[in-house]
Amino acid sequence: MNKKVPPIYFYLPKSLCSETELPQNPEFHWQWLVDRGNKNVGNYAWTLLTYLYLRANDFPCHFTNTIPSEGICLSHRSLLPDNLKPNSNLLIIALQADRGRHPYAQLHVVQNRLQQVSRDSFTFWKSFYLPHWVQPGLIPRNQDRGELLENVAFFGYKSNLISQLDRPLWENTLKELGIRWQIIDPLHWNDYSEVDAVVAIRKFGYNWDHTWKPATKLHNAWLAGVPAILGCESAYRAERRNELDYIEVNSYKALVSAIKNLRENKELRRAMFENSKLRSEEVKPQKTVEQWQNFLLNIAIPAYQNWHTASESSRQRFLKIRSLTYPVYFYQRQLKFFRAKVVAKTTKKKFVGQDRRYL
Repeated sequence: MNKKVPPIYFYLPKSLCSETELPQNPEFHWQWLVDRGNKNVGNYAWTLLTYLYLRANDFPCHFTNTIPSEGICLSHRSLLPDNLKPNSNLLIIALQADRGRHPYAQLHVVQNRLQQVSRDSFTFWKSFYLPHWVQPGLIPRNQDRGELLENVAFFGYKSNLISQLDRPLWENTLKELGIRWQIIDPLHWNDYSEVDAVVAIRKFGYNWDHTWKPATKLHNAWLAGVPAILGCESAYRAERRNELDYIEVNSYKALVSAIKNLRENKELRRAMFENSKLRSEEVKPQKTVEQWQNFLLNIAIPAYQNWHTASESSRQRFLKIRSLTYPVYFYQRQLKFFRAKVVAKTTKKKFVGQDRRYL
């Protein structure tokens, strides 16, 4: 690379990981997490895994346990103190994930396309979409399983799965179809070798944009070579090009019908597998590395230079505007979540009234 860059740092506090403890490369990342018994997967995925992939591709960047006073600092939003303000030599990039914005970070990286805004004239927040990393060390479906449809699984935290799929009725319904239901333990999130289809649904209905959530479960399914049955979420819809990318369902009845159709229609399963081979090429780690390199070179570095060369009065004006507008943003975000909870509660009551067998 012949382009001169300011130092680029990926920050994790020493309590999470010191520089001497780093995994050797991205492929060891998942086993390293498992061996350590870590639960803060998001903190590591966005910060440490990005650093490991960039370093493996000879991109000049550094890992640090101390927030630097100079250069470009990237870290998970939850690890950046709210009172952290950049000086004239520091650009802060908050890796927002499913958290809120940072009060004073000049840039945010988001994992859902609907989170991205080029410029908000009120808050002056700039956000840029980059896809979440796919599961490190992913083991694809064993092709010797052929056209079997015996194991259907959910990969993720149980708390993110709609409650109707954690009850005997659902498990018994699949058992009658000759299908085994599995909620995969986090220690084995990388292993799709014995899985024939995945289900990932947080809520039924069409009112669940979940604009802060990524399309990672879909990307992992493509890489694993298994069909995915998913809920109505903005991240998945943004990725969808045809009906073979995944099956969308908006109700319990539609989910059961989708499972039955998938079990009976071998041609559909075969077509979805062939389609997944094509789509997986777009989400492989190397593609994401290229997007990160482009972001750092063409967005982050110019932003750093603009901040560094700006007048002191303009920098102070930026910080003042942020301090005044952040409380408004914060309360708007809280109100949005409160309304979502009210809608969810109302929807659940309606669902119970329609058919109590499902709960």
